[in-house]
Amino acid sequence: MLSGFADNMTEGPALFRSRDGQMVKTSNPNVNVEKIGKHFVALGETPLPVEFDLASLDTVGVFDYADDLKKSKSWESAHFKKDPKNGNLYNLYIDYGRNSYYVLYKIANNSTKRELLAKYKVDKPSYMHDFSITEKYIILTAYPLVVNPIDLLNPKNSFIGAHRWEPDRKTKILIFDKISGQLVKEYKMKAMFAFHHINAFENHLDQIDLYLSADDNADGVLKVAKYPRVYSGPKLKKLVIDMSKDLATQVVLSKSLYEMPRVPETLVGLKMKYFYAILFTPGKEKKGFGIAKFDINKNTDLVWYEDNIFPGEPIFIPKPDGKSEDDGIILSILYDANLKKSFLLILDARDMKELAKAEIPQLLPFGFHGRLLK
Repeated sequence: MLSGFADNMTEGPALFRSRDGQMVKTSNPNVNVEKIGKHFVALGETPLPVEFDLASLDTVGVFDYADDLKKSKSWESAHFKKDPKNGNLYNLYIDYGRNSYYVLYKIANNSTKRELLAKYKVDKPSYMHDFSITEKYIILTAYPLVVNPIDLLNPKNSFIGAHRWEPDRKTKILIFDKISGQLVKEYKMKAMFAFHHINAFENHLDQIDLYLSADDNADGVLKVAKYPRVYSGPKLKKLVIDMSKDLATQVVLSKSLYEMPRVPETLVGLKMKYFYAILFTPGKEKKGFGIAKFDINKNTDLVWYEDNIFPGEPIFIPKPDGKSEDDGIILSILYDANLKKSFLLILDARDMKELAKAEIPQLLPFGFHGRLLK
């Protein structure tokens, strides 16, 4: 995590100010982009997606869904999950109140209508930036970074600053059926926190493997100002969920920090061999970050690295007639601190060798997530 990632979330005014006891929604969608039906929208964790024109990038306005499903008043995930087999979109929002709920919904392919799948009642909602789908399930990881909803109404609190780390609550794994929305399984694991899920898939008949970079605490969010440069606590982990034995365990695959992870969009929720991520290796005398291709079968990685270079999220683009999972290219926006310029980097995903580097006329600020849209 880069220093300053959450400074404005843990200090200063509230992300959602209160007005007559209600949270005031904002529209600063700077986290992700998605195509919903025929519309292109920018997303944040505030519940107002903003439509934009793909050719000009001009703002069209706040995007409205074609349904009467209750809208979130405060928080919604910016990480829609698209089923690669049928094009359906899935997402999560939190309905805060005296009775709070995790709310899951589906948007059918080429539709703008949300369909309610599930509501899960909770006393103190967890901060879950991301979640996963598999062929049959939706998986939530409710970390013990939780909030008493009444604390969100205090204008002296920021959104994240209102949350508290309560490790005795442990991490709750919630597994829902993708079709019926029924809660299928519920597990408790050791307390941990992660921003991003890498991917999840059904490995065997009764086993789900979920990959993420997780820490044993939430210091990287709550105490980020105390880390002057880089916070490197999270470790690459695999959560093994045995549905037949009601057992969930975690295995540490690497002590290196892999963030902004991506898998090919055709393999979201399906068994994959590789993921791509920004890599920071603690203890290495290197300035900057690398881009890694991690092999989950061998627990090894290939890394592209140049000194004093700071890459953004690596996005995999498959070759149209590709013969293998990694037959394609990696795109990443990077900042070269030596030249003080921004570039578009293109790598061969098979060997992580540089194919091209195109200078961008302007300096681009660090962002979060991106997509290839058409």
